[in-house]
Amino acid sequence: MKDFLPKCDLHLHSNISDGDFSVEYVLDRQKRLGLDVVALTDHDTVDGVAFAKEYGKKIGLQVLAGVELSTMGDREVHVLGYNVDYRNKGFIKELKRLRELREVRNNKMIAKLNKLGLKITMDEVKVFATGTTTGRSHIAKVLVQKGYCLSVNHAFDEYLGFGKKAYVKEERISPQEGVKLIKRFGGKAVLAHPYSLDLDYEQADLFVSQLAQAGLDGIESEYFSHTNEDKEKYGRLADKYGLFKTGGSDFHREPIEDNRPKYMTLAPACYQELKIEV
Repeated sequence: MKDFLPKCDLHLHSNISDGDFSVEYVLDRQKRLGLDVVALTDHDTVDGVAFAKEYGKKIGLQVLAGVELSTMGDREVHVLGYNVDYRNKGFIKELKRLRELREVRNNKMIAKLNKLGLKITMDEVKVFATGTTTGRSHIAKVLVQKGYCLSVNHAFDEYLGFGKKAYVKEERISPQEGVKLIKRFGGKAVLAHPYSLDLDYEQADLFVSQLAQAGLDGIESEYFSHTNEDKEKYGRLADKYGLFKTGGSDFHREPIEDNRPKYMTLAPACYQELKIEV
């Protein structure tokens, strides 16, 4: 039994999906920052998890098997899954189906960009997609490379973000289906970065209650960019529905230009629910 609560970051991306760096780089980085526990949560893929867990043992990091599912209701919703059965062929098949839906959307967005006079191709996008999953961030990098946008953030703000000029609503499973999928394969389901849903308290209460009925286990109330108001709102809802609270940096790339924390300690219930060694 440790005499301290482990330092965690439970939301990390590698170049298996839309992060810039290899699994080794990401884990080495977190180890240098003094962390004890991390979760690799690439989008709609667990292809990096087995290696991450083995590499974590070598450098002294506990690595949770994670994934971030892309779902769609009346808005885009991401659901984190922890301690999923990442070797299960059925689960891997389901994730492959989700990535295929992403590909349909990618092609539609590229077509929209072309109509706007921004000439890019899927082949150019694939150059940046070194891993399993291709997404909007890879399209954004092409827009930057070709001089159409100043940065990845600019690409999202102008073209690729929700409701922007080239945005396409993706055909996806519902948030409730995402929760149930994670649960079916042994995982704990957590609502990711809920601030992005842009819901007032009553709307958020209704939404969380619906996910709780589907089996939701936790809320990422300690997300790096949450305001104190966000943390309080989603912390209250977690308590109301008996959900544990998680947090993470949502690391994708360097340099980190904001003041996101290097790590966080979480409530004891989170460690217990996720079987984190304490």
